Amino acid sequence: MTKTACHNNRSVRPRAQSRHAVFLLIIITAACMGTAIITPHAAEAQEQLQKTLQDAGMSAQESITIKPGTGSNGLEVHVIHVLNPSDGQSILRLVDVGTIKGDIVMSDVTMVKEVEREAPNNTAKGATRLLQLEPHAEERIVVIPQLEKKMAIEYDLIDAISATDSGIYAMQYMYPHTTLVVMPDRAETVFVNGRHVDLDGGQNIACHGCSMTLEYSQEAPGREFIVGSEEYVTFPVLVTARDEIAELEFNPDKEDISFQVGGGDGDGDGIRFIGVTIPTGLMNSPFTISLDNKSIFYQHSANDTHSTIVMRLESGGVISIKGMMEQGVLEQLRGGWQSQQQKQGQQDNDSQVMIIAVGVGLVLVAAVAIITTKKRFSRR
Repeated sequence: MTKTACHNNRSVRPRAQSRHAVFLLIIITAACMGTAIITPHAAEAQEQLQKTLQDAGMSAQESITIKPGTGSNGLEVHVIHVLNPSDGQSILRLVDVGTIKGDIVMSDVTMVKEVEREAPNNTAKGATRLLQLEPHAEERIVVIPQLEKKMAIEYDLIDAISATDSGIYAMQYMYPHTTLVVMPDRAETVFVNGRHVDLDGGQNIACHGCSMTLEYSQEAPGREFIVGSEEYVTFPVLVTARDEIAELEFNPDKEDISFQVGGGDGDGDGIRFIGVTIPTGLMNSPFTISLDNKSIFYQHSANDTHSTIVMRLESGGVISIKGMMEQGVLEQLRGGWQSQQQKQGQQDNDSQVMIIAVGVGLVLVAAVAIITTKKRFSRR
């Protein structure tokens, strides 16, 4: 089979039934955009919606898959619509995000699966039909001929993903059909509509009735800080962030962990993802987290040994984390903290004594020098 493209020099006119279906699609789209349910697994079929669309002369779409992060710059989106066989001509609404790049091709689904196994981000070769956006280009509608077997429509979108200096990739997406989102391998932290999505070791997200703001970042460096004193007890706390975290402090009086994100005073404004892993022996949920003394939303998960907190911040500042602590652990940490304070105080005192001693020594040296000079002048 030969690959064919979408050109503007041929007009495909849908039947009157398909024209009416355009308006039905707009109504159904508006109804489905109200909410989006996100799960980290493949979506179940929307049978009732499929039947409604098919009865209206629209394409009986089995599934839609989007793959953000494709292209040489990682800012393109590859789209695959899988269509069921149909008795006549129908229409399909394409994804209305960004700009369609190059060809829109229709291929046998089996060919798509073969290409998926070999090169997941490539468009399948062997398209069998010529597709045309006219005369409904403004609605991103394409006319589908009668299908005798299951087929796939594929295309790429550019200008659909934005990237920030802090390493956050973002995409706005709206589509009335359940959408399978295949995240790029490099995506480490994912947020949808401001909520963290735990991929749980997988790569896929299912968005039902999909209206979403997708944000993700690549793996960020982590730094381990030690809370406590070797004389009493110590706990490692891991902070994962693209910002440089200079230090982490534990205050036994406030019973909190705190650290600075960004330079403070508005420096470092912009969306960033922060992860904190805390041993359960140190602190447990429920947590209270604030940014510059203002409570912020967070999500957390826990196992027998650790709690992991994930935050989406829109600016820098001082993060404070409070949680449940066992009294015995708190007393040991206080003992270690007081011991450190005493040592620090002794060091400060020693430093002050040393400074005073040096100052006195300099004064004595200067006095001796002055006396010696005077004696020399008096002899003359």
